[in-house]
Amino acid sequence: MCEMDYKIGTGFFIKVLLSKKFALPTRAMLAVHEFFISFIEEENDLPVMWHQSLLIFVEFYKKSLTDDQVKSIKKLCKRKTHPSITTEIRKELAQLKLEDMDME
Repeated sequence: MCEMDYKIGTGFFIKVLLSKKFALPTRAMLAVHEFFISFIEEENDLPVMWHQSLLIFVEFYKKSLTDDQVKSIKKLCKRKTHPSITTEIRKELAQLKLEDMDME
């Protein structure tokens, strides 16, 4: 689904599948990450559902992301913002950094 053009229908199913919290194989994690990053140059505003899906992805799978993936999502959040959802995504990513510090 992540390789399909983004439409409301595919966006809905991506959001639902991500919220199921399935353990995703590495290849699927890469595909989902690349799906979101592919919108970094998108000129049009993205629907709320897209932002919600990104938040769900970060909430549930942040511990599986590499440092480079986290950096690219932060860069994405600078380019593609939603007044309330982007703030939550940033909080999740900041919490990840705090959790890493606690483990040291």
